Amino acid sequence: VERRTKLEFTRANKEAGFELTFAVAILLNTLVMALEAQYHSFDLAHALAYAPDVQPAAEVWPHGETAFVVFDWIFGIAFCIELVLKLSLMWKAFFRDPWSLFDTVLVLLWLWEVCDFTPLPLDAAQMRLARLFRLLRVVKLVRTIQGFESLVLLMTSIRASIGALFWSTTFLMVLQLLIALLINQLLTDYITDEREPKASRDEVYRMYGTTSRAMLTMFEISLANWIPSQRILFENVGEWYVVYALGHKCVIGFAVIMVITGVFIQETVLVANSNDQLMLTEKETAIKCHMEKMRALFSYADSSGDGCISREEWREKGREKGVMLWLSAMGLSFREVQADTVFDLLDADGDGQVEVADLARQLAALKGEARSIDLKTVNYEQDDLVRSMDRIRSRVDALCLAGGCAAVPGPPLEQSSGDLVAARVDLPCAAPQGCWRASVDGEDQGVCLRDRGAPY
Repeated sequence: VERRTKLEFTRANKEAGFELTFAVAILLNTLVMALEAQYHSFDLAHALAYAPDVQPAAEVWPHGETAFVVFDWIFGIAFCIELVLKLSLMWKAFFRDPWSLFDTVLVLLWLWEVCDFTPLPLDAAQMRLARLFRLLRVVKLVRTIQGFESLVLLMTSIRASIGALFWSTTFLMVLQLLIALLINQLLTDYITDEREPKASRDEVYRMYGTTSRAMLTMFEISLANWIPSQRILFENVGEWYVVYALGHKCVIGFAVIMVITGVFIQETVLVANSNDQLMLTEKETAIKCHMEKMRALFSYADSSGDGCISREEWREKGREKGVMLWLSAMGLSFREVQADTVFDLLDADGDGQVEVADLARQLAALKGEARSIDLKTVNYEQDDLVRSMDRIRSRVDALCLAGGCAAVPGPPLEQSSGDLVAARVDLPCAAPQGCWRASVDGEDQGVCLRDRGAPY
């Protein structure tokens, strides 16, 4: 399964590279077509006498016509080669792929055009623009290639927000239509009043005279420059329209539009947080960034250059304020007196040497705030330790009783936290050992030591 997955991943990368190569060719072909349209627009402006200094295209861009013909042949041959390669590699799958059939139609139209056959009712140049839609297919393939995360997020978010787009557009259209109908009816009397100046009535009609004009003005108020259309009402119809203008701009142009924008931002965040490929890519990027920082720290701390950080080197470098501040910015804060403790945590195998892999792995586990799983683990291990100590104490008590040990208080040995007091006693036990009696919260507990020093 792992081998098959690797083969599929490699094949996907090769397919993505092939598609991206011709995607670049499509973009370049589109750029050339845009320049060609600009070239022919010079002739159009010259025929209309749009300006007195407009010159024909042949004078503005000399040899432009020849260059565009050459480019047309270059791109046409390139797309023919692409079609032949896909047909030879895909074979039966080629005829089941709609994009391949679409490319076939475009290539055949180009061949029909260059061979100067009977003119077709379709414009081949405009049909070639339809190749741009094939770029949407490339977006699916670039998911396996690093560096295209932003493009994948953009296209995935747009696709995920189609539902929000539909309902937002529907709500906004209905709301604007109602306001447009209301304003159109209110201004009908003014437009038909012959006592008002003709120029003023024409201006009002140009903005609000029909439903379509009023609808366009509503969207212009909400999303574009809202002052000119409202100034016409304010200056010609009446000053009380300022209430409508400000209310519409604040409610529709600000509140409603901001809410719709927030919905789209939320959709984008949800997509970014739920997309598996994006999460994996982000995690890989974070790991690489962490490794680069750890290599920089390792190179600085390894003053001997032997490929390992010793305890002395860590004491010297790890207590520097610059290093401590840098580690604190990464989420690992400690004091100078804790440098040895941090080294012990980094030295996972306990050999007194820290390699770059240990440094990266252990620091990644240490930095940041304590998580719930960390606290649960500590509590579980502590409870398990308490249970183990209870079992050990019970067995020690049983051994002491079996050996006939009678505790005789001796001089106090140690006073620690709580009410724990240990006293040395010498007992005539069968084995050479010393017994101790500890008083914990007023309750006597027996502890035996072997060889009068080592815990039994």
